[in-house]
Amino acid sequence: MTRQESTANVLRDTKGETSDHILLADSVGTRDLATLATLTEASVIAELEKRYAKDVIYTNIGDILIAINPFKVIPGLYGEIVSLHHYHDQPLSNLPHVFRISQAAYKNLCG
Repeated sequence: MTRQESTANVLRDTKGETSDHILLADSVGTRDLATLATLTEASVIAELEKRYAKDVIYTNIGDILIAINPFKVIPGLYGEIVSLHHYHDQPLSNLPHVFRISQAAYKNLCG
């Protein structure tokens, strides 16, 4: 897959399959806990539990990434589609993921 193809369709891999994980990460709970109306220990834990129950292990609190060990393999979490979604020439992703950290570092390094 070329960079141009990945720009046009970042949610599809070379086989044309989409990433359920990217779509799920965007739809379960609050992806940035700093945006919660009430930021308490109980509200943070409730959101993390909601996301963890759906195998969404990455959550942001502002610029901080929280990663919860799932103790299992989560299909699609580090696959080609997710990698292309966080590719250096893509706009900075707003989805919490360890790849976003490297994407942001690369963009900051390059100016």
